[in-house]
Amino acid sequence: MPSAECRVPSAWLVGLVCAWLMLLGVRSEASALAPPAAVKNLAAWYDASDATTFTTATAVTAMTDKSGNAETLTTTADPEYVSNGINGLGSLFFNGANQYLVSTDTNFSRFLLPTSTLFVVANPTNTANYGAAVASNGTGSVYYDLFLSYHGKEYFNFGDCCGNVIGPSVNFTGPHLWTGIGTESGPIFLDKDGTTVGSKTSTYGGETIACSWYVGAVGTCSGGAATGNYYQGFLGEVIVYNVALSQANQQLVEGILACKWGLQNQLPSSHPYYSTCPTGTESANLNGISGLSAWYDASDQATLSTTPTTTVIAWNDKSGNGENLGNAIGAQPTYTASSINGLGSMTFDGSLEYLFSNDADFSRLLSPASTLLVVAKVSSVNNGGSMLWSGTTTTSPQQDDVFAQNVFILGSWPTNSLGVSTALTGASLWVGIGDENAKTQFFRANGATIGSRTSSLTTAFACPLVLGLRVDCVNQANQYITFQWPGSLGEVLVYNRALSPTEYQFAEGYLACKWGLQSSLPSTHPYYSTCPATATPNLTLVAAVSPTGNQPPGTVLTYTTTYTNNSGTIAYNPTFSAAIPAHTDFQVGSLTSNAGSTGLSYTASYSSDGGSTWTYTPTSGAGGAASGYDRTVTNIRWTLSGALAPGSGVNSGTVGFTIKIQ
Repeated sequence: MPSAECRVPSAWLVGLVCAWLMLLGVRSEASALAPPAAVKNLAAWYDASDATTFTTATAVTAMTDKSGNAETLTTTADPEYVSNGINGLGSLFFNGANQYLVSTDTNFSRFLLPTSTLFVVANPTNTANYGAAVASNGTGSVYYDLFLSYHGKEYFNFGDCCGNVIGPSVNFTGPHLWTGIGTESGPIFLDKDGTTVGSKTSTYGGETIACSWYVGAVGTCSGGAATGNYYQGFLGEVIVYNVALSQANQQLVEGILACKWGLQNQLPSSHPYYSTCPTGTESANLNGISGLSAWYDASDQATLSTTPTTTVIAWNDKSGNGENLGNAIGAQPTYTASSINGLGSMTFDGSLEYLFSNDADFSRLLSPASTLLVVAKVSSVNNGGSMLWSGTTTTSPQQDDVFAQNVFILGSWPTNSLGVSTALTGASLWVGIGDENAKTQFFRANGATIGSRTSSLTTAFACPLVLGLRVDCVNQANQYITFQWPGSLGEVLVYNRALSPTEYQFAEGYLACKWGLQSSLPSTHPYYSTCPATATPNLTLVAAVSPTGNQPPGTVLTYTTTYTNNSGTIAYNPTFSAAIPAHTDFQVGSLTSNAGSTGLSYTASYSSDGGSTWTYTPTSGAGGAASGYDRTVTNIRWTLSGALAPGSGVNSGTVGFTIKIQ
């Protein structure tokens, strides 16, 4: 029984505040144990070591996608959650008889075909059966499967069920990291623990069937019950990218997974992460703002292919997505050193010089939503030429996105054009953001919005990206012959979504600082006087409790912690947690979050077992507490959603809770 004497002397209170500071922090999953933000096109991510992604703690009826794309898995035949499944981490166990998970998205196959990369951490316990760890199956013998137990072997199928089966000739047991990369009508291969164990060239292509995604079995396109080929064993983590990753990015993800799941010593000694684990610095790429589809940087001469002179015949994409630019049939621009504030650029003279993407359907990256950032220096403002273009001039709606001098267009010309009435000459930083679904578009120059409107148009043309000219991808007779653009192009960033203000201002700050345009930003811009950092996000936490000093039993204490992002870089989706101090009762409903101007939202979760699971719901009077309090709660957690900016005024908020001394 608590005595009537003071239970919280001053020294104990100081210790409690210190413990609160130690317990409250950014969750480690935001560091090197998650898919790196620099590797783009993450389609889905399932992590059995994170029990917060399950709707139940043992029999798993649903699993949440951690990629942010909401590719949820559900089932009525529940696999089992095992807290110590693969090398000490939580895993799912499938019985090989009837257990599986299936996506609620019946067109998951769009992430897999025509190109994709798949990572799976698994430990099959029966290697003699016919079990698919993951599968997306269509009709007409079209499959995308990773079989970890296929007649005593491990196989990766991409495309045609039988013609494109690849895999090792011997059985591998125990926990392993599997990587499958496939491209229709191109190379496909399977890696085990960072070593290729099977490869071939696929002759299959053109698959457009919309199919569901099954984990633990093979099923139908419609998302119905599994049809067979049940997997038996443990499954730890599944990561899906909708591109064929470069070798560097593939090895980076392999290093992260191998270090996380205790598989590092199984990598070959030649693997870059055989003896060291990836760090946050390897994930830095414009702070990992997701959705970067293409990145062209003329200041980096390593990305340029030139003739013996300075004529540019190719400009390679730095995003890792292979969206390279070339020109084999017309006049090429030239590389000019130190042309934009000391940095090199691509110079177009306005006489039919251009570059265009090797991807004939680049426009899919622009529609239905996109953000384009461009550093350019206009030479002439009188001819109406297009810096960047992807569309048609003869069919309405005419184009997806275009920068024509100082005008941004989403939809049709000139109805949906945005810009200023007087041209901006000299070096400038341009940003265009359009979202066909949200019916919004706006245009920014040097960090200030100069045009916005509501658009009702949508576009569906498959078109390349062209720099320096306006292209008609529907009427080939008009291709590459009109609307030449004269000027210098320094850098182009293309995101396949509408960035938030925090994100596009960060990118503006990066480009402005790099290209000597910082003084052109408005004084209210968060990077007018400071530059974005590329360091790992690090939040400052300051805790306080009220009232302070010696307090008797029955006293209600309110804890408040202020979090501030002073790291100079964006912090995404920070998560804070804390333990409820001993001899106190948690006040039901007291968990608070004041996001201030950060734009963050939050969800609350509670644990009654020291943080092992987070499915508990606080109940008034639980554990013998007084009405309105719960003595069973041991830990509390805030999961914040959004981008926490580093700029003053938008980088800080508070979280808090209330307890009562027993």
